[in-house]
Amino acid sequence: ILSRDAESALKTKLLPCAYLVTPNIPEAELLTGIDIESEDDVRRAAQIFLDWGCKAALIKGGHSSEAPVDYLLTESDWIELPGKRVETNHTHGTGCVYSAAITACLAKGSTLLESAGICRHFIQGAIETAPQLGLGNGPVNFFAPISETKEQT
Repeated sequence: ILSRDAESALKTKLLPCAYLVTPNIPEAELLTGIDIESEDDVRRAAQIFLDWGCKAALIKGGHSSEAPVDYLLTESDWIELPGKRVETNHTHGTGCVYSAAITACLAKGSTLLESAGICRHFIQGAIETAPQLGLGNGPVNFFAPISETKEQT
């Protein structure tokens, strides 16, 4: 939980500089004040990030009670990136690995929409092939194959 000063600085100083923000549903709810229960709620929350100055918002749906669908909103696009629910405790690092993979695809010259599609498939594979390390919440498979195709889901 952020202090009020930290939350204010995040919203007024950091987020306006962001090309892409990648909150999960609980993080998006906390920052925007919107209870996310539907796709319309996700879109409203994503729009708030754009209103704060972010160029794009990818709200990750892994915490949803439904099938996990990630949503990407830019100034000109709204896309769904569907996934499959995997019953596993080994999802540690999912968000960090996902956002880092998007950054790598962008650095290699893919567009944001291409990067999001490629990396949604990558993170699905990283969850499905996670090493079974220990009894707790283990990591995803950081070495899962990544498709070089530039297709969206």
